[in-house]
Amino acid sequence: MTLKIEPLNNLFLNNTVHLDHGLNCRVIDKKIDFDKTFGFAKTETNTIKTPNFDSSQVMMIALPADNHDAILSFISATRAGETVEVYCSVKKKNYPLTYQAEHIAVAEIARIKGVKTFTFYEGNKKVATIKLK
Repeated sequence: MTLKIEPLNNLFLNNTVHLDHGLNCRVIDKKIDFDKTFGFAKTETNTIKTPNFDSSQVMMIALPADNHDAILSFISATRAGETVEVYCSVKKKNYPLTYQAEHIAVAEIARIKGVKTFTFYEGNKKVATIKLK
């Protein structure tokens, strides 16, 4: 079953969030954990969407700070029994930046009864499996 992915924009990682080397994957299912993980990049013209954790969960993929640009995105998500399979894209640029930046993609996905794990893939390569609590 294909699942709808709703991108969440205008977020940044709080500076207390540790990222390991390589692609980091997380599933956040509580508002308190969302608030500990992200800050809002609010301007006069943008709108901030806050997830409804009664009916949704939040997925995040991130790369630690470096001086190369990258575009991270969610391609698709499907339910396979007790698992949600999430397919992601990471496009790294070869030209250097004059600063270091973390790269993130954040999306909301419906909370589905009976799902126990999320498995993340970059292309066809399995990157991480996260067991839900």
